[in-house]
Amino acid sequence: MKVGIGLEGLERTVRGFKNLGEASQFRITRNAARAGANTVRAALKKAAPRGSAGAKSAASSRFGTLRKNIATSQLRAGAKFLPYYKVTTGDAFWGGFLESGTGRYNIDPGPKAKGAGARTHILPTFWFSQAVERIRPQVITAMVANMRRSIVREFAKIK
Repeated sequence: MKVGIGLEGLERTVRGFKNLGEASQFRITRNAARAGANTVRAALKKAAPRGSAGAKSAASSRFGTLRKNIATSQLRAGAKFLPYYKVTTGDAFWGGFLESGTGRYNIDPGPKAKGAGARTHILPTFWFSQAVERIRPQVITAMVANMRRSIVREFAKIK
């Protein structure tokens, strides 16, 4: 699932940004994007579904828990000054199953149901998308604050 976040209404910040060199501009946008991605990562770790108390699935034992697998990674920069970061569930492949569910969601197949598909379908919980939507204002605030701090820092280097 991809979610994009854009920033608008930063005229004064953009004016200061344009007065800096290309290397400084890239550092500023990279730091702001990283701050936003780390905010999303923290919210997802907090919202990640947990199993029953004390019970650990075979997948969690092998790959680590969903919470521990949520990580931020930098992707190759696309266009000029547009660094990309992604927040992923890493090796915890079941995070996608918990987000969007599996199969036909046959909650109660009845007493005659037998076989692997009888009661194994997972209902969607939408934990990932709900967490991202809840945290969106804080992500924007973190990115803007980081951008402003970085611009001041870059101007201090010039003087």
